[in-house]
Amino acid sequence: MKPSNLLAKLTSAKLKHGFANLVVVVVAIVLGFLIVETAGHVLGLGTSRIGTSSGDAQFFQDRTLFITGNSFITDEKGAVKFMPNQQVRYVTVWGKEINFDKQFSTNNLGFVQKQNVEDYQKKYIAFVGDSFTEGHGEIPWFYNFETNLSQRVASQEKGLLNLGVSGTGFPNFQRAVFSIGKANIKIDKVAIIFISDNLLRPYFTYQKTGLGYLICYDDAKLNRNICLDMPTWWLMNDIQEQPATITEKAQAIQTINRFYIFKDDQEPLTFLEWLMSKSIVIRAVSRWNSSRNMTMGLAKPIPIPDATYQAMDNMVQQIGKENILLIHIPQKEETAVGKYYDYSKEFTKTLEGIAYFDGLKLCGLKMSDYHKLDPHPNKDGYQKIEACIRGIVEKHLL
Repeated sequence: MKPSNLLAKLTSAKLKHGFANLVVVVVAIVLGFLIVETAGHVLGLGTSRIGTSSGDAQFFQDRTLFITGNSFITDEKGAVKFMPNQQVRYVTVWGKEINFDKQFSTNNLGFVQKQNVEDYQKKYIAFVGDSFTEGHGEIPWFYNFETNLSQRVASQEKGLLNLGVSGTGFPNFQRAVFSIGKANIKIDKVAIIFISDNLLRPYFTYQKTGLGYLICYDDAKLNRNICLDMPTWWLMNDIQEQPATITEKAQAIQTINRFYIFKDDQEPLTFLEWLMSKSIVIRAVSRWNSSRNMTMGLAKPIPIPDATYQAMDNMVQQIGKENILLIHIPQKEETAVGKYYDYSKEFTKTLEGIAYFDGLKLCGLKMSDYHKLDPHPNKDGYQKIEACIRGIVEKHLL
C-alpha cells in the first residue's frame, strides 16, 4: 500500500473516531441538560424568582398591586398622603399567588400611625419617607415605634408623625414637611428615612380613575400634568373583596400590561428565545451572571435630578440643617452585595452639617429580611428597621 493511501486511511480513522467521541459528548451533555431540567421542573424550581433587582422588567411585570378605593389624596399644599381615618388594604399578587395581603388604619390627618394629632401646643418629630417608612407589605412598623417610645416622648411633651407614602421621593418629602408646617403643627425635628431610589424620583401625585390610581408628573417643558396610561394601583371593589377574585383580576391585568408594554414588539418567539424563557438551567446561569455583575450595576453613573437637591435645600431653609437627619435604608439589591448605588454617595457628599446614618452598617438587614417576591422588607426586616431607627432617635433626637 502506498504511503499516501495509508496516511489517508489513518486520517479518516482518526476523524471518524474523533467524530464518534464528539457525538458521545454532545449526547451526554444533552441528556444531562434534560435530566436537570426535568428534575428542576418536577421539584418546582422553575417557579422560584429571587427578585434581587428592582430594575428587572420581568420582575415587576409579574407583580400586580391592588388597593382599596379612597386611599390617596393630595392636599392644598401639594402633599400626597392617605385619606384621614381610613382603613386601607394592600394586596400584591404574583401571577395567581398572593404575596401579601395587609390592612392598616390612618389617623385623623391621614398619617400611618395609631396616635391622632390633637395637641397643637407640643412639638413633633416628623418621619418622612416612602413605602419603607410607611411599612408597605406588613403591619406598619411605626405602630410599635410609637408604643416603644411613648413614655420617653410624653416626658418631653413631644409627638411623632409618620409622613411615609409609597412611591414618593425628595420633592414629595419637601411638600409633606411644608404642608404640616403650614397646618399649625410645630415641627421640632425631621428624620428623612430614604432609600437610594428616592433620590431619582420626581414630584408626582396619584390621580384616581375608574380602574385605579395613576401616577401623574408635572412636565415643566410641556407646562402640564402627564399621567401614566396604566394604573400603578388597581382598585379593589371594597375592603372585603375575596382573594380568589383578586387573583383572577390580577391575571387579566397582567395580560393587559404585557400587551401594553410590548405592543410594538409582538413578533413570535424564536425557538432559542422560547428555550431561554423555559429553561431552569439557562435562567440559573443568567441569574448567577446578573448577581456577579450587580456590583458593576450599582456603580453605574446616574445623575441625580436638580429637583432632589432643591427639595433638600428647601427643607434645610424651612427647618434648619441642625434639625434634620437622614437615615439611609438599603434596598434589597444593595443588601445583596453590601453596598449602595454609587450615585447615592454623590448625594451624601453634599450633606455638610446634616447628620447622616448608614443603614447598611447600623440596621443589620439581610436578604432573608425582604419578601422573596417583592423588594420590600418582610416582618423581620421591618422589626430591624424599627429597632435601628428607634436607637438613632433615642440617642440623637430625644
